[in-house]
Amino acid sequence: MSGFGSAPYGSGPMGLGVPETAPIPPEGPVGCRYINPATKDFEVDPDTGQLKQMPPERQQVLLALMTLARSSTAPELRNFGITMPRKMGDNFQASMVSAVRTALRDLTDRQKVIRIDSVKVEKGAGGRARTTVTYTITRTGKPDAPLTL
Repeated sequence: MSGFGSAPYGSGPMGLGVPETAPIPPEGPVGCRYINPATKDFEVDPDTGQLKQMPPERQQVLLALMTLARSSTAPELRNFGITMPRKMGDNFQASMVSAVRTALRDLTDRQKVIRIDSVKVEKGAGGRARTTVTYTITRTGKPDAPLTL
């Protein structure tokens, strides 16, 4: 009694057909998924249908500034993220600058991935604030696009 079917495994017509071309690889910085700072979602490139890409340093900065400290249940990540000031009082701007620098300390001091050039905090109407962080990627020596949160 031979095997299952009429042809030995691997010699039948399976896998034969018309070849299909692979999708176009993404252009631009490759390696990390693009995170939209406003929506905090990944985005798809409408031309290629693939996830957009961003430099790894920008993704690390975004994750550090968008994650609230002590929000993780993992013990090793308990101090990762930013501790936001509780009130928008007289010293809010100084507190926010300190919070941003503290959140990015691992990237600036330990890993030495970035160098912070400036942190600007603007208080707006209705209890809203806008924080803009400009930094330089140490690997390239070039400033990255400013991040506004």
